[in-house]
Amino acid sequence: MPHFQKHSEKMSDHKYLESIKEIENLFKFAMKMSVDTHGRPVEKRKEEVASQIFTKICLHLSSILRISPHSSFSKTTKDFEVWDYWKIPGISDTHSG
Repeated sequence: MPHFQKHSEKMSDHKYLESIKEIENLFKFAMKMSVDTHGRPVEKRKEEVASQIFTKICLHLSSILRISPHSSFSKTTKDFEVWDYWKIPGISDTHSG
């Protein structure tokens, strides 16, 4: 799992790139698990809720990776990087949506 820095600490470029790779690997694993279990019926309400939570986490990870510079999912280029940190808390807010 990525190691989260305190607000007052500046993350090194190397550590940032390592963290992005770890998050990408987590996302890729989650997507593989989603494809492998797609369409499987659930028998209990708690299984249905767990599936919905898993889907929400996957969507949040996808959105975060799309706006994170140097992510392979990002649309930014090396010439123009958008460091929009303020969107990430809104995306990852567990109380939204």
